[in-house]
Amino acid sequence: MILTRQPRIRGITLIMATARSEAGLKTLLNSIKKQTIQHSRIEFILVDKAFDQRKQNYLDVMKQFNSNFAGSMKYIKDTSPKGHVSISSARNLGVAAATNEWIVSIDDRTILYPDTLEKQCSYFSKGWDAVAGFSDFHHKDEFQVSEPDKVDERADVPGAGHGMFASQHFYGYHMAFTKKAWEKVGGFDETFDGTYGWEDIDFGIRIYNAGAVIRLAPECKVLQVRDAAHHNTFDDRKVPSIIDSGHIKWLNDKRHRLTLMNRGRMRW
Repeated sequence: MILTRQPRIRGITLIMATARSEAGLKTLLNSIKKQTIQHSRIEFILVDKAFDQRKQNYLDVMKQFNSNFAGSMKYIKDTSPKGHVSISSARNLGVAAATNEWIVSIDDRTILYPDTLEKQCSYFSKGWDAVAGFSDFHHKDEFQVSEPDKVDERADVPGAGHGMFASQHFYGYHMAFTKKAWEKVGGFDETFDGTYGWEDIDFGIRIYNAGAVIRLAPECKVLQVRDAAHHNTFDDRKVPSIIDSGHIKWLNDKRHRLTLMNRGRMRW
């Protein structure tokens, strides 16, 4: 008798790193419960810099949620130093703890749409190494679409749906990548000293330069509730950077030192 091997159902890990006093954990967990993929495929990891201040409270919230959730959950203390590069360390902690190959990383105060993880899984299943997801932003007095929507990204624009263009829109509020891609470049740069808030774009460009195949996915969205702290107040003029061929280049920029290992964008 010949047995047909059933395809293995791959799991996906969702990581949220936070330092805010109100991280929006309950609303995120409620949105995870509404995901259209099998919940047993979902691993949720919370990396928290305020771990010592609210450990018991968040553990209680996660325990109550986990009582009727088929997936798995981890709560990790963020021990990275303070500063605008600490988010790189926090994300690395989360990815290192992930048991799945497929990773989705989001900011705090974020809510998943019901099909968010299903769409990400679909892209990974087709062989993409990374997906630049989008976000709807909800402010106190307004609602707006994510920043990349403000530029022309129609399907007929050369390069709009993949490649370098996508890597340059690899934003931390919603990005997905394989653990293999993360390992390939040594994770997020914990020594990053470039423009504030660009450590995620730096990561996207470095994995692209290392041969990752990146997809821009404007239909794959999350909803983020923004506050004043989400707005960039860093003075770019104080950043140790130069203009190189019309592009900003920071002094320790690893993406400029990482040789293209696969110019044909072939999968590893």
